Amino acid sequence: MKFFRQITRNDLVSAKIGLALGSGAARGLSHIGVLQTLAGLDIHPYCIAGTSIGALIGAIYAAGRLDDYTRRIRQWTRKDTLNILDPVLPRSGLIEGNKLIEFHKTFLEYTLFEQCRVPLAMIMTDARTGEEVVATTGSLCEALRGTIAVPGFITPAQFNGRIFLDGGLVNPLPVDTCRAMGADLVIAVDVNSKFIKNKIKGRTRTGPSFLNQNNFLASWATRLEGHDFFPSQFFKKIGRRHRGDPKPEISLFEVISNTFDIMENALKESRLAKDPPDILLRPNTEQISFLDVHLAKEAIAAGEESVGKMMEEIRKNGIKEMTNDTTRPLP
Repeated sequence: MKFFRQITRNDLVSAKIGLALGSGAARGLSHIGVLQTLAGLDIHPYCIAGTSIGALIGAIYAAGRLDDYTRRIRQWTRKDTLNILDPVLPRSGLIEGNKLIEFHKTFLEYTLFEQCRVPLAMIMTDARTGEEVVATTGSLCEALRGTIAVPGFITPAQFNGRIFLDGGLVNPLPVDTCRAMGADLVIAVDVNSKFIKNKIKGRTRTGPSFLNQNNFLASWATRLEGHDFFPSQFFKKIGRRHRGDPKPEISLFEVISNTFDIMENALKESRLAKDPPDILLRPNTEQISFLDVHLAKEAIAAGEESVGKMMEEIRKNGIKEMTNDTTRPLP
């Protein structure tokens, strides 16, 4: 957690607070802890800008369903993760992503940005031009499908005659978008920082990544063996070969997620140096990997703790209250 400028009591009482929620796959579930803890302190955002998982959690909050979603995600298991993946024959990605969107639709009472109780923006990347696309109007689910399309893992989204990829490619932590939406004080939530630092130091997680090369290949073969010309036996043999190989290996998911994490982190740090938020929260998610949704409780607790540290810093400056209830009335 870091303050980039002195925050006074008047700033926090009168400011339009923008929340910039960054990308980070399962680590982004810590956004839930941040939002719920701020709400418990009667701190409500004027606007939210999110990338990837940050956009998804922001949308659920803006739809007024964060508490319902939290109850469900706290019960999440490894099996739930496998069930929500929809493997496809390799083309522009390994996972279609439609099951993921269908699950989250049940927590989105609204279908349009214009219906959200808090102004919301989602960051996407035009796959052909590399342009940053900021969605603030139209279909929530179409924009969500675009902003979560991790290259190589989830197939790109296609709508309005364009092809979109994960917004983390261009803006992993959209501080500038919050300012453009009218926020005069921005709280940014970076869920990747401690995870990346942990990797750089050569530390390993306390347990194995559950979605490794072996069980994904087996799951993929089982689900796709009904397709014409799909060589399911080939993939099953690969799985058996890997199980008998004692040499450590890096899984396909680790290659994809590590590449994306490294690239995003470099871009994020560069952008933060040029346009820092007023307050930067960095939840400790160092033990949570790309698809560790079953560690939601730990991620949420990390988000809660990061807000607690922020409040400690604020109290050191003699500030006892923070309120900013500027949400839209429910339509």
